[in-house]
Amino acid sequence: MGEQSDVGRKRLFWACIRIAFILSAGLLWFAEHQEVKAEHQKVSELSVALDKERNDSLPKLSGFIDQKVWGYDPKTQEVGIMAIVGIKNLGSPSIAQGFRLRLTLPNGTRVEYGSSFIPDGYKVYTMQRPPSVSHVATFTHSMALEEKTSSPILKGAVVRGGLRFQIKNILPEQIGSNFAKWEVLFIDVLDNECVAIDKTTDGGVLRYPGVDQPFAPNVK
Repeated sequence: MGEQSDVGRKRLFWACIRIAFILSAGLLWFAEHQEVKAEHQKVSELSVALDKERNDSLPKLSGFIDQKVWGYDPKTQEVGIMAIVGIKNLGSPSIAQGFRLRLTLPNGTRVEYGSSFIPDGYKVYTMQRPPSVSHVATFTHSMALEEKTSSPILKGAVVRGGLRFQIKNILPEQIGSNFAKWEVLFIDVLDNECVAIDKTTDGGVLRYPGVDQPFAPNVK
């Protein structure tokens, strides 16, 4: 009986040892798992913070066409276009450059034209309706958007200026069609392409405080 009792106690002892070992190993694994999980959480939070910092350090330029006029010159057989375009920045300071006009014509054809130089004293003749009276808008080179965006646009700022384009081999009726799509493409300081969308179809421009309205001089 004594020997059987000793054997039983030994079995119980080793069973307790095994249980203790399993519990110890489980607790150790759990502790290590929690540490790894915490490290992963730190890495994830750091990655999010770095992504936010990286995004905040990038320029975020976008634009809009506020006003546009065009006319056909039978001597040069070109359509001359003048547009007032605004560029805003919601990111880090950046210049804007490389302006191009992209036209999507009613038949689906897409063409692009680079901007042309605006000399001092450049005149654009328009007809105001109503009343039907002619108006002359005179531009200087300093009014060109290329000049205004050659210095960095600050975060939260908007810059507006004129863009001139010379269009060949396209009729003015195609350009002025309600089914034609106008976009001005440009790049930021990192050569990322940005787009200025046409806002003139939203009812036209009324007034921008502190900004000349060359094609709507009587609007207050």
